[in-house]
Amino acid sequence: MSLQRLRSGSSSKRLIRGPGASNSGNRSESDGFCWKRMACSIMDPNSSAYMAYSLASLLVLVHDLLFVPYMLAWDVALEGAFLVSTFICCCFWTVDLGVGFITGYQTHGRLELRLSYTAHRYLRTWFLPDLVASASDWFGLVLVMTDSQTSPTLRLLRYAKIGKSLRLIGLVRMTRVVGVVGDALGKRLPETRHAYLQCCRTVCGMLFVNHLVSCAWYALGRMGPSDTGMRWIEVVIDHGNGVGMPFLASNHVHQYITSFHWSVSQLTLAGMDVMACNSAERVFSIVCLVMGLIFGTTLVSSLSASMMEHQMARGDQMQKLRKLSLFLRENEVSMGVAALVQQQAKERIAMRPKLQEEDVSALQLLSNDLRKTLRYERFSGHLSAHGFFRFWVDTDHFLAKELCTDAMESSTLRPHDDLFAPGASCGKAHLLVSGQALYTQAPETAPVQVTTVSPVRERTWLCEAALWSHWAHVGTLKAEVLCQVVSLSAERLLPLLGRHPVIGKVAADYSSKFHQCILDACPPLSTWPSDLEVPSTDYSEMVAAMDMDSRVQVSRCALAQSTGRPKSFVRLRSEVMEGRCMLMTSAQGQLQRVVAVMPMRMENSRGEVLAELGRWEAGAPRVRACCQLPAVKAQAGEAPGEALARALLKFRLQPEHVELLCVERLVEWKESREYGVQTKYLRAVHHFRLRRSPPLALATLATLATVACADVPGAHEPLSAPLYKATRDTATVLYAWLDPAKLEHYATPMGERELDAQLGCLLRTDLLKSTAL
Repeated sequence: MSLQRLRSGSSSKRLIRGPGASNSGNRSESDGFCWKRMACSIMDPNSSAYMAYSLASLLVLVHDLLFVPYMLAWDVALEGAFLVSTFICCCFWTVDLGVGFITGYQTHGRLELRLSYTAHRYLRTWFLPDLVASASDWFGLVLVMTDSQTSPTLRLLRYAKIGKSLRLIGLVRMTRVVGVVGDALGKRLPETRHAYLQCCRTVCGMLFVNHLVSCAWYALGRMGPSDTGMRWIEVVIDHGNGVGMPFLASNHVHQYITSFHWSVSQLTLAGMDVMACNSAERVFSIVCLVMGLIFGTTLVSSLSASMMEHQMARGDQMQKLRKLSLFLRENEVSMGVAALVQQQAKERIAMRPKLQEEDVSALQLLSNDLRKTLRYERFSGHLSAHGFFRFWVDTDHFLAKELCTDAMESSTLRPHDDLFAPGASCGKAHLLVSGQALYTQAPETAPVQVTTVSPVRERTWLCEAALWSHWAHVGTLKAEVLCQVVSLSAERLLPLLGRHPVIGKVAADYSSKFHQCILDACPPLSTWPSDLEVPSTDYSEMVAAMDMDSRVQVSRCALAQSTGRPKSFVRLRSEVMEGRCMLMTSAQGQLQRVVAVMPMRMENSRGEVLAELGRWEAGAPRVRACCQLPAVKAQAGEAPGEALARALLKFRLQPEHVELLCVERLVEWKESREYGVQTKYLRAVHHFRLRRSPPLALATLATLATVACADVPGAHEPLSAPLYKATRDTATVLYAWLDPAKLEHYATPMGERELDAQLGCLLRTDLLKSTAL
């Protein structure tokens, strides 16, 4: 069936409305055990922890910027508090080398937190400068400490000065650290504060330049060459009445302030009573005057531009608010409503949403090919948040570029804005890229008993059902904070699917299974679908339900796009080609094996749970005890609802015999020792309650209270419950109704040993062999 026919025919079967339950396919996928393990060790550059670390880096950098030039110019001995602080800074920058390897970064619109990628990026960018700076810090510190512990010879003094000079290399960190802190503050500060931040950065830069010049000026006067035999630091300070004091006799604070004053006067072209006394000092003064001329004009123009921009923005905001106030007065709006309107208007004017393409006129000058590349760069990372579109991107990059260009758009929601309202027709799927929102359903517009409010997380897909059916909204999505949303148009998506045979084949199979899940999403075996979720539409489950050809295509694409080569690659590839194994890639490019099972937790009127206790293969010497819930796997081409109905029929249960309480979705990760690939076990635990007690299609064996093994160490209690058996394939499966506490006990290692001993009595008493089904 084509996708167009599928979407056009869906409305004739059922009006698709109603609240949903558990659609992890519409949720963002945090796939992979490796991904979770790396997420615990890699530092998120958007986190508060990284912000705190960046501020600590800035404080340590400020220490180096202030004290290293000062200690070198005044030849301050590295001892006491200076020695302790220098040692702490050296240790911090050494630790910073390791932090650089585990710091994530943004690329292609997504956050990269894989260790191999973050380490490779750091090695290519800042590792070498940081390594040289850290090595120079330690080498200079060792030289100075060696000089303080040996006889003060000229040779060691010379190397001691070299050691202090080497620490100047560490100032190369300034560019990186200041840039990181500036970007972090820029993301967290509102737009109205950016002008103040720019002014602060400019002033701080000016003060730092004056600090360096003042230290260089003093060092030139103390150690520089002199062709006149005089130096500026040899002047005498006149206190009046013929009393004077040599400048060198004053304390370091007075000397530094005087040098700093001279530096500021040179850069601002002001006067100063300190004069150059030799040619070297004259040349340095001339250079500072020329630089001051350039620097001063640049500084004034930069500050003026920043303040003018801020004033213009403030003037525009005030003009809008004055017009709003005039409008409210002319229309005689009540004071209460007027206050609410003005307050929200002020809040929204203060926040600036992200720029969209239509706001940037320069983008119209780009060629079509470059604009497509730009849109692909913006949206491809968002597409990878969904398994099917990640398969699309991996299969055909050029067609994915067309998808990003023709069918995707970005928008911004301010606080309290609605993305959609109930009853409206929907033709787009949405991805919440950033921000927080609330999804609300009311009994008037959805089959719910009470109003429900669900928080919506970032990287969550909404209204995916609109891509594969005619969908009407059954709830309201309201933004809590400033949100960015990416939308995908179903009308523009469908023509692109037919341009690639593999993508079209998989899409047709995927949409057919998705549509069937929508139709099956109703009580008692499921819950109603909603804009937020459609039950049983996790991408892994959907692929498991596809036909053999589609599963092979998805697995082959995953195997080709995986970043590593798994063990037993040839055997794994043969299993993929034969359809015996299903593979997918996570959003981070990790190869995964996927197994989807649906355990059923059925309770009777007494609160007991039906449990599978063990299996016995014909001819086996013993029963293999394993206390677990009965489970079913969807066969190729079988929808989850069909698989559940098939499993219930094995117990002579019809859908009307049970009531679905809830669906609990569990994800378990295990590493395959054979292939070295992470295996994802999707367990959708369906909690049922029997409406009545129909006869189960099971043969009663016995009550094991009289045959329980008494010699089991630390036995909990005998299994005093009727035991049932049923034939499943080539094995005989044992069941029993157990109390929930006893079910949990037998799931533990000690309980499994007790159960194994008790079930062993069946073979010794021939109960298992003699009872007929």
